[in-house]
Amino acid sequence: MANKTEKPAEKQKQTISPKEKRRLSQKRRSNIGVMLLCLLAAFGFWCYVMNVDSPIYEETFSSVSLQVSNNNNSVAGTAQNDTASQYTAISASDGSIVEVTLRGRRSVLSNLSDDDITAYVDISSVTQAGRQAFPVVVEAPAGTTVVDYSPREMTVYVDRRGSKQVDVVVRKDYPSMPAGYYFGEETLSDPTIVVTGPQSELDMVAAARLVLSRSTEITGSYTGAGELELIDASGNVINSSYLHMSTTHVSCTVTVCTEKQLPLTTTFKNGYWTNADANVTITPDHVTVRGPVETLASLTSLEVTTLDETTVLENRTYNYGLRLPEGVELSQTLDNVQVSVSLRNSYSRTLDVSGDQISVTNTPSNATVTIPEQTVRVTVRGNSEQAVNDLAAENIRIQVDLSAANNLSSGRQMVNATVSIASGNSAAVYVLGTYQVAINVQ
Repeated sequence: MANKTEKPAEKQKQTISPKEKRRLSQKRRSNIGVMLLCLLAAFGFWCYVMNVDSPIYEETFSSVSLQVSNNNNSVAGTAQNDTASQYTAISASDGSIVEVTLRGRRSVLSNLSDDDITAYVDISSVTQAGRQAFPVVVEAPAGTTVVDYSPREMTVYVDRRGSKQVDVVVRKDYPSMPAGYYFGEETLSDPTIVVTGPQSELDMVAAARLVLSRSTEITGSYTGAGELELIDASGNVINSSYLHMSTTHVSCTVTVCTEKQLPLTTTFKNGYWTNADANVTITPDHVTVRGPVETLASLTSLEVTTLDETTVLENRTYNYGLRLPEGVELSQTLDNVQVSVSLRNSYSRTLDVSGDQISVTNTPSNATVTIPEQTVRVTVRGNSEQAVNDLAAENIRIQVDLSAANNLSSGRQMVNATVSIASGNSAAVYVLGTYQVAINVQ
């Protein structure tokens, strides 16, 4: 009997209930949370290992700068007899670079740089100048130790420290000046400075130079400023980081001068003369002067003197020194200026004035002053013959002022007197000369 083969029944599809779906979703979310917690725990463990239980490493820093301790190039000495205050380092060999190997936790080493490491030589024990070897000292940052460093010793050239005062000189880099112009005096805010440093380099310093530059033509005085540079006797610039100036910037007022020809003049003191009355001759009648452009621009003439009509005699030559404004000088040699006066209308007359017309003022409290009998011969002058002839002796006033008299001695003595013409009389008539009168002191 033949066996009958049965076909397998089709697999029935499984359906998931909503409840089962919710259960599976919650399970997946729970698994993700567990994984996140694991990651956080792993990260925390890694941080612990790196920061608390980090393994020890070594790292080399190849460019640590070498410093010089107790060096006057950077640290001032405390006293004149302090050894460190007397010497300064000029140079160090090997480029002043130290290679340092440190040991420490990686978390510490990774945050360090060459600048965090201190390497120095101490020259406080120096007692003489010259090249000397000093041990290199390395100080490790906190949390690290020094494993090795190189070099272990550094040769330093040490020189005695000194100072010197030098003049400030000015070099002017200007375009050409107009004809007739030239440079005058220079006024510096600091005419001298003090330079300090190694004695061997100080010996090369001759001056400090200020360079003033202008791109435009110079026709007047001005003030400029700039940075100083140290120079030797040949004018070559000295470039040294070991030399220090008390000031590095100065200002300078540059005076620009020129020449000018000016006429010579005189004036009259009292107003008795005018140019119509008096012919004044001045020899020479003009001079050439030089000085600051700004000063000469304001000058139109030079006054030789003020002529006192009461003392100057006509037809007589007087010598005067020429008075010049500040900063102005003569371009030529001139010992004095000659002045002579001739009057076009001049009339004079001598009057006898009695002692009754003499008055005394400011008599000292400890003295008694009387006027003895006397006659004072007074000369008057004027430009009107009639006014001179009409003047009477009674119109003359004589006054003695004893305010400046000290320790008057008893007896008869001569004192200076002021002689004038009473008001109301012609202003064209004036007293000529100086006078003394007699007084009695008790």
